[in-house]
Amino acid sequence: MHYGPDGAPIYRPALVAVHCAIAVTGGFILGIVPEISLERASEGVGLGNFAPAYSPVFPIIGFLLGYFISSRVPGGKVATWTWAIGLAWLIFGMYWEDIRFWNASWSPDSTRLGSALGNFFGPTRRCGGTECLAEVVYTIPFIASVMYSIGSYLRRRPTSGRG
Repeated sequence: MHYGPDGAPIYRPALVAVHCAIAVTGGFILGIVPEISLERASEGVGLGNFAPAYSPVFPIIGFLLGYFISSRVPGGKVATWTWAIGLAWLIFGMYWEDIRFWNASWSPDSTRLGSALGNFFGPTRRCGGTECLAEVVYTIPFIASVMYSIGSYLRRRPTSGRG
């Protein structure tokens, strides 16, 4: 592996993309069964259906992957930047899927931003016609990448001075 003068790998963007792929793919693969089980359990006890973006499963798995796996993948130092790709993906999705098509004549929201927030972060009743698909495709990868970054940071933070 080639390193720059600061000790970090030269091909940082590619490594950040690898870490983001681990966070998102790993989150979906490891999280789908617990997510379905949690959703069925919440409906069974009368809590109703909740939006995928509010599920604790994907953030927890993203965090655990960041904490335990990121240091074992080449370029673990750059794993704390995984959130940047997730944020870029979310912004792209908000624009591409919602903001550019928004029209006040048919939207239940009075602003473009309100419509985007409702479709990407709102409860299930607010995602309406999209059936919360935007949350699955854009919001969950964003949340998983942020939590992966936090887990990676906490794993790599300096431990000196702790007693």
